Amino acid sequence: MTKFTDLVSGLSLLLFLSSCSNAAITETPAPYTVNLGGNGKAYYHVLYDLSPKNLLSVERVTLQQFVVNGGQFELLINKAEFPIPAPQCKSDIILRMPWVAPQHDVSEKYQLYLAIVNLADTQQGRVPVAIELNPYIEKNEDGIQLQHCNVFFRHTRNHYISHIHALEQN
Repeated sequence: MTKFTDLVSGLSLLLFLSSCSNAAITETPAPYTVNLGGNGKAYYHVLYDLSPKNLLSVERVTLQQFVVNGGQFELLINKAEFPIPAPQCKSDIILRMPWVAPQHDVSEKYQLYLAIVNLADTQQGRVPVAIELNPYIEKNEDGIQLQHCNVFFRHTRNHYISHIHALEQN
């Protein structure tokens, strides 16, 4: 009987420890992903839903201005609603779409811009955006934090990237 009791106690302990380790694994994940670039550098990204609660303003431009500006525009996100701490930032978070040279197509960026303007105008819905946290990021024992108030739409090879998965290396 003692062997049976010891076996049951051992299994109970094993199940308990297993559930504890699973609980640790299923805790709230970090609000960002890390992808390594071809150069081995860590790139930090966040998939973020712009909403009436967090979108404070968006720069207004015409299509002609948008094209002349190389698809570059910016908006303000409520710092208190942003998932990455920015203790040095005394204002809200500036999210900027990078500029591209005139020979590059900006129509995809313009469609995203129009969706964001519509969100700002109607105060309804959500617009998911992929955000590049580099280069203004600092890693510490608590995770990461912004060093400044700036972040960028995820962008590579003159195009906006709408996801936070690793890019294929060419």
